[in-house]
Amino acid sequence: QLSAVISQKMGNVPFQVESVSQVYKQLLTHQTIIGKFIHLQISAPLPLKGYKATSKKALQKLPFPKFISNYLKDKNVSLNLF
Repeated sequence: QLSAVISQKMGNVPFQVESVSQVYKQLLTHQTIIGKFIHLQISAPLPLKGYKATSKKALQKLPFPKFISNYLKDKNVSLNLF
């Protein structure tokens, strides 16, 4: 169940699944990446261990895999999300 998997990652932060994207693929020389993007509405910041918060300015300078860039392009989303 999708909600159960997400709940496991979210801890005690309440969330609501807003949408799930179509399947996106990226062919690499040694593997194929296949996945979907899940839009969540959250009520508080996530306390994720092992992750680092990044400023908008720094985020815009980071490279993104083609897999993610294609999704953002299809959704007409810029990295000025925040």
